[in-house]
Amino acid sequence: MGIETLLQQIVSGLATGGIYASLALALVMIYQATEIVNFAQGEMAMFSTYLAWSMLNAGVAVLGGLRRHRRPRRSRAASSSSASSSGRSRESRY
Repeated sequence: MGIETLLQQIVSGLATGGIYASLALALVMIYQATEIVNFAQGEMAMFSTYLAWSMLNAGVAVLGGLRRHRRPRRSRAASSSSASSSGRSRESRY
């Protein structure tokens, strides 16, 4: 088992745990406010998961709007020759 696989499993576990924690927090908040267990939250979670899965299979980027688009980085030799007067390259400011 390589280090890449281990890191991927750790990140995947944290993401899954975060999803479970947010669902549990939503259930607790609704129960504390109304003192009724709201099972409709599970239905909405399943519906939104199915919708996201369908969009991903159709080729629609669900989270594409959250990603910041950057210019491609130049090589170290090119960026060091164009360093600013403060000693930092232009690429380090982005």
